Amino acid sequence: MMVLVFCLPTGAEAGLVYGRVYGAEGEFEPGDAFTLIISEARRIEVKTDKFKGYSISIAPGMYDVEFTKNKKWKAVIQSYPQPVRQDIHLKEAK
Repeated sequence: MMVLVFCLPTGAEAGLVYGRVYGAEGEFEPGDAFTLIISEARRIEVKTDKFKGYSISIAPGMYDVEFTKNKKWKAVIQSYPQPVRQDIHLKEAK
């Protein structure tokens, strides 16, 4: 018996992105939130847990991340059609 399996592209279906937030030493605390920039007009606040962990479902693509507390910190994450771990490494914005 032969079984054929076809994998078709899923288009712009949301993919799960999860991980932890690192960087912004002494400023980013467990339970803090960062801003995920979807577009100029659309921003989403993402709150972390007690371990600085997060998870969000977003369409595949590259996204800027910002965090501001005394200074501005930035990073980039990427989403795929399938779940992916993307730790966020905040770096001071210049």
